[in-house]
Amino acid sequence: MHLRIISLFDESGSDQINFHRFVQTLSVFSDKTSNADKLRIAFRCYDVDGDGVINEKDLFHILKMLVGSNINDEQLSLIVKQTLTAHDLDKDGVISFAEFAKVLGEHVIGTLTLRHVVPKAKIGSAAAAAD
Repeated sequence: MHLRIISLFDESGSDQINFHRFVQTLSVFSDKTSNADKLRIAFRCYDVDGDGVINEKDLFHILKMLVGSNINDEQLSLIVKQTLTAHDLDKDGVISFAEFAKVLGEHVIGTLTLRHVVPKAKIGSAAAAAD
């Protein structure tokens, strides 16, 4: 999944980013980043082919990265189909940005911060140790 996130910020297409781009990538998870921006980035993570919607192939690809070989492809396909059925509100076969936003909502997106991953005390002590 980390490669997928890096690919969102890799403007050169080399699957590599420099330190400046890495910091920009992490800044998405800052408390200062708006929930709307976090939602757009989360949507882009799932929209693998970049066509502006999350289709069956996109969802399968992302879930396969997340579960690896813990679930076979047949079971994963069933999960993908059930997810699309449940969240494709207009029944057009894809999840639009509006549908994605409705499903995740402000509450879930608001939790996508580094604060929820690394306690502030550890962030502060890591910064002090780097000085």
